[in-house]
Amino acid sequence: MIHPTKEAVYVAILEILTRLVAGDVNGVEQITHGKRLPAPELRAALSSIPTPLTLPPTDSLRRVASECVENWQNGSPSCALDIDLWTDGEPSDLTVEMTIWRGSGAPVIEIDNIHTL
Repeated sequence: MIHPTKEAVYVAILEILTRLVAGDVNGVEQITHGKRLPAPELRAALSSIPTPLTLPPTDSLRRVASECVENWQNGSPSCALDIDLWTDGEPSDLTVEMTIWRGSGAPVIEIDNIHTL
């Protein structure tokens, strides 16, 4: 078995962050199947942010995708990631922890935590 490709990791990060920026926590929960951090907990974590979330620059997301820490999840190769959340076009003190692993085909995405650095 091989780890998810860097491009698959990038696409997964972009999908999750795009939905978080839009405030679509139900969409995030649908993608992650509510594992580890369901919509109510996501909503609570994001409600403490005083300014709107914005997407990080593409090069920042690609760098994060290329630096994933490879490990194993549920018997499958996975990547553990810490991604800075951005507000008003700047990095904030919030981080989202994600695990992306190869399921049967498409990558499986889990949000492990959203926390202040």
